Amino acid sequence: DWHSWVVREAFSRKVPMHGRVLDLGCGYGRLSMALLRERPDIGLTGLDASLQYSHMYGESMGDAVCADMARLPFADATFEGVMAVTSLMYAPPNERDEVLREVARVMRPAGYLLLLDPGLEVQRLVAFVRGKAAESPTGGSGFELNRYREMTRKAGFDIEAAGGNPS
Repeated sequence: DWHSWVVREAFSRKVPMHGRVLDLGCGYGRLSMALLRERPDIGLTGLDASLQYSHMYGESMGDAVCADMARLPFADATFEGVMAVTSLMYAPPNERDEVLREVARVMRPAGYLLLLDPGLEVQRLVAFVRGKAAESPTGGSGFELNRYREMTRKAGFDIEAAGGNPS
């Protein structure tokens, strides 16, 4: 699947040897598993708002925390990398800037963030073709690309690459 490919082929190459990575919105650990297959040296910690998913992640992957993305329970500069794949879309819109500030706080200088959420432009196109309102089947909402870039820069991140699903 495309998310796993991005984690393996792009993100895994950016994390230094034996680096620590936070899987923000980890779910049961699907993407952490893909990362570990590529880079078994990486230390992973999962965080999810769901207690059930946190337990599932902990049973299969190791360290897991059930917490709010806007109030990360980690010390400053803890992680060399953070991957947040289809995670920010579930944060309440008025907390998204705070989530990104928290991510910046827990990342070490020169750390690498993989931030991937649905594009609102694509959701609107799909809705138009289907003839119904744009919505995610799991809840959450997409982002307009310019707003996504604005939030990321405002939190202090440099954008290395931006784009969407392959055609």
